[in-house]
Amino acid sequence: MPLLSLHYLSIRKCNNFISFPGQGLRAPNLMKLHLKNLTALEGLPKHMHSLLPSLTELTLENCAKLRSFPEGGLPSSIQILGLEHLSSLSELKIFGCPELQSLPEEGLPSSLQYLAISGCPKTLMKRCQENGGDRHKISHIPWIVIG
Repeated sequence: MPLLSLHYLSIRKCNNFISFPGQGLRAPNLMKLHLKNLTALEGLPKHMHSLLPSLTELTLENCAKLRSFPEGGLPSSIQILGLEHLSSLSELKIFGCPELQSLPEEGLPSSLQYLAISGCPKTLMKRCQENGGDRHKISHIPWIVIG
């Protein structure tokens, strides 16, 4: 059942929160999702890209067991992405997010081994290239694919 009236969801300090329901989180009008201090969280909502089409802001902080993003990637409506203290995140793919203008100010997690960015604004992709303004935020990542 879709949660039509939900616009903002913050889940914090739920040490036993492992995952979202099997069908994912269906909230077509959800604009902001903040997940903080979820030490057991292993995955983000399945099919985020299609079930959360209005999501503009996603913040993940202190989600120690989170290793990757869901199949299908992030919703294309994402404008603000905050990733802090994600010690297990090893792979990040950002595809088809035409509203995302820059990477998080705090940079990307040091645990990342693979980063792929495609289908995003040309300005963002240029900022991640060799001499771009966001390059210092990703220089620690061994495998980077842009474009």
